[in-house]
This record gives sequence, structure tokens and C-alpha cells, in this order.
Amino acid sequence: MNCDASCPFAALAAITFIGNWNSFLWPLVIGQDSSSWTIQVAMSTFVTAQTINIHELFMAVAVSILPLVLIFAFLQRCLIQGVTQSGIKD
Repeated sequence: MNCDASCPFAALAAITFIGNWNSFLWPLVIGQDSSSWTIQVAMSTFVTAQTINIHELFMAVAVSILPLVLIFAFLQRCLIQGVTQSGIKD
């Protein structure tokens, strides 16, 4: 993947996606019923329940980080190059 000119945009897109994927407060406020919760809000119910089912919590964590790992693996070169190009140079 040739990413010379688009590296800063790919880095910005990846960082924006990760920030939006990990958002917790806004989906918690807006999601009124459990069918509209994001995976991060649903995982918080495992922690606040009377009994914690560790196996289900770990599976939910694995499912929630899978898209982030795939995006990083796909955009790894552009992400690293975009971050290094946007830094302040001497």
C-alpha cells in the first residue's frame, strides 16, 4: 500500500475511529434500552452485576478489541508514517 500523501489522513482516520469506538459516556446517556447499547456499555453491566462471569467478560473484551486490531494491522504502515511525518522537526 503506497501511502505517501495519504498517511496523515490515514493516521487521523484511525485515531478518530479508535476514539469513537471507545466512547462510553454518550452511548450510556443515549441508549435507553439494552438493545441499543454499544459493546463498551454492555461490558460495564458485567462489572456492576452481583456476580461477575469472568468468561463472558473476557469474550466481550476480545470481541470489542478485534476491530481495533484489524484496523491497526491494515493501516500499520500508514499510521506510523503519518504520526512521524506530522511531528515537529528540527
